[in-house]
Amino acid sequence: MVVVAQIKLVPDREQFDLLMETLTAMNLACNQISAVVFDNQCFNRTRLHKLTYYAIREDFGLKSQMTIRAIGKVADAYKVKAQKATGPIDTQRTFRLKGAVAFDCRMVSFDLSSDSLSILTLEGRQVMKFEVGDNARNLLAFQKGESDLFFRNGHFFLNVSCDIPEPELIDHENVIGVDLGYAELFVILNYIITLLINNSLAFHFSE
Repeated sequence: MVVVAQIKLVPDREQFDLLMETLTAMNLACNQISAVVFDNQCFNRTRLHKLTYYAIREDFGLKSQMTIRAIGKVADAYKVKAQKATGPIDTQRTFRLKGAVAFDCRMVSFDLSSDSLSILTLEGRQVMKFEVGDNARNLLAFQKGESDLFFRNGHFFLNVSCDIPEPELIDHENVIGVDLGYAELFVILNYIITLLINNSLAFHFSE
C-alpha cells in the first residue's frame, strides 16, 4: 500500500537559494521541453529524450537525473490528452516556475537517525535537516520511489512515497459483530491506519 509522508526541509540561507534555483531551473526546462513536444507533436518519451536531453542540460545546467525527471514530467502532462486526441494537440502545456518536481531515489536519500537528508541541487548534493511528525516519521522507514519537492508559504517540502507492506490477513470463524454506536468515522479510520502502520513497523524491525 503506497502512502505519502510529508516532511518540511530546514535549509540554511545558501541551501534555500540553491533549492529555489534548482526548482526554477527544472520548471523552466519543462517549459522548453513542452515547446518541443508541441512543435513536433512528439509524445513518445524515448524520442523526446533524444530530441531534448543534451540541449536541456546545456541550457539550464541540470544534472542528468534532473533532466530525465523534467522530460518525464512533461511527457506525463501530455500523456492522457495524447492518448485521447484524434488529431494534433492544439494547446501547449506550461509549468509554474515554483511547481512541484519529482526527485527519485538517486536524487534524494534520508538519514532517519539524524532527521537529515541529502538532496541533489544544481551545485551538487546538499545535506540538510528536516522536520516531520511522528506518524510521517514511521512511514519514512518504508520510503520507496519518487519524492515531490514543492514550495509553499515560504518553505520547501517533500512529499515522500512510502510503500507499506500489506498486513497478513488472518481468517477468523464465528466472529460476532457488535455495534458500538460510533459516528466519528474519520477518527476510527485514522486509528485503523495508525494500527496498520505500527504493525507493519513492528514486523519490519523484527525481521
